[in-house]
Amino acid sequence: MLFDRHAPKIERLLWSLLGPEPEAEDLLHEVFLRALEGIHDLEEPARLKSWLTGIAVHTGREWIRRRVRRRWLRFVDEVPERPAIAASPEINEATRCTFEVLHGMSPDDRVVFSLRFIEGMELADVAVACDVSLSTAKRRIKDAEKHFVSRARRVPALVPWIEEGGRWTSE
Repeated sequence: MLFDRHAPKIERLLWSLLGPEPEAEDLLHEVFLRALEGIHDLEEPARLKSWLTGIAVHTGREWIRRRVRRRWLRFVDEVPERPAIAASPEINEATRCTFEVLHGMSPDDRVVFSLRFIEGMELADVAVACDVSLSTAKRRIKDAEKHFVSRARRVPALVPWIEEGGRWTSE
């Protein structure tokens, strides 16, 4: 019942963090396995959704870090094929390029940027999901946004989106 009720939200969250990754379904199951193993840690049942979000964020961050290490060791050097998305070619290209830019960011920057600007979470929710103070979350989001925008400005497919403002930035 826990999986059936919360899996769609957690799956969307993982996609926001990781992009089109073949391991996404495995990570979704990993989140719920960790949740069941640690259910005794949930002190307030009313906070179940934010608790699950935190588990998903930590699981996604761990996966990003492992992927970076594998890339350093040259085990992984290709971006996987993205799933077919029913959108315009421009949006599909912008999405692909967005995740390429995110792949080049540190795991912490990538996580807070994705939660805030892709998933659309409020600042307080990002802080809870990342288990940091609100001021730390604000600082990390600002730094991540700056890193993303500086990299995205060098990608022709993203320039119109960045210049438009308001989509991936707080401009």
